[in-house]
Amino acid sequence: MTALVSIGIPMYNAAKTIARCLQSCLALDWAALEIVVVDNGSLDDCTSIVDAIAARARCPIRRIACSERGPGPARNAATPHLNGEYVAWVDADDLVFADKIRTQIDALRRFGDAPAIASSEVLVERSLEGSNPQLVDTFTLLPCSAERTQSLLGFRGVPPAGYLLTRAAVQHLDETGGFLPVRCQDREYFARAHLLGIPFVHVERATAVYCNWSPVQVTNALSRALWAPALDRCYSSLRSIREKYDISLSPEETAALSRSWEYHAWLDFKWTSPDEIAFLSKGEMVRRNLDPLERAILLASGSQRVVFAELLAASTIAILPMLAPAASRVFVAAHRLLENGPLVPIDHGKAEELATHSASRA
Repeated sequence: MTALVSIGIPMYNAAKTIARCLQSCLALDWAALEIVVVDNGSLDDCTSIVDAIAARARCPIRRIACSERGPGPARNAATPHLNGEYVAWVDADDLVFADKIRTQIDALRRFGDAPAIASSEVLVERSLEGSNPQLVDTFTLLPCSAERTQSLLGFRGVPPAGYLLTRAAVQHLDETGGFLPVRCQDREYFARAHLLGIPFVHVERATAVYCNWSPVQVTNALSRALWAPALDRCYSSLRSIREKYDISLSPEETAALSRSWEYHAWLDFKWTSPDEIAFLSKGEMVRRNLDPLERAILLASGSQRVVFAELLAASTIAILPMLAPAASRVFVAAHRLLENGPLVPIDHGKAEELATHSASRA
């Protein structure tokens, strides 16, 4: 008997894209399908489009409502309605290739009923401002010896449509919090799967298309100021999971998980002398003497990128052990630059003003 596959689709004002998305799902070369579309209170006519397609579809298409906005709550609302042995999460503006499900199930069958996730390449299609669609990029996940480390460092992942999950994986992730109600909830969801030890298998071919079609999409419109609190919430959740399940991590994974993500708001700093910087911490000026390696990192990166020097060094330690001695020195130096919190830039005049104020208080 062919295993049932459930496809969950969150939808909000998707009248321009939902028909194309559903048609690609209905063209899958897998016989046993069900589709659950979760409407987030759309104001356009996407719901009537779904109902019209459902009336003549070859498989059941159910439409349910979720009053809480966002793809995370919508996916959580869909979960109890998904009856399949396998689950695919597809956004309302995504496309899937005809052989996606079959190819990924072939990769997952060796796990039986155990939690496991198959991931594949995802193409990026761009058609902004009325331009003709063009394939402009590819999200690629090849097998990696340090998958959990890479995931926690933020260097690994594809859009949700690139994955297929066993029902046991969906249940485990649902029991540990499901999708968070924040913008980058899919990143946290699959990083949590890595953290929990759910195995990933990789299909080395493109099986889905992520469509970049509008300036108002989260991908194009989200500022760093909005990303920072969302990422902070995601990593707070991951730290809670680590503590709850007493998960052992490497030093590099621990450093990655401890990030506050406030660096998204950092700007270029100011030097107060060739070997000294000044920055604000809780309204007070802090002067910092730099050793040569710290100064080199700042000169090469700028304060906005210091964290990337740290995480890149951590990644290098995990993936290329022969470079660990040099990478460890960079890691330690970058971590020292971050240990007092975000480097908020101040100009020389402000530095002198604060220095005078601090001296008078002393």
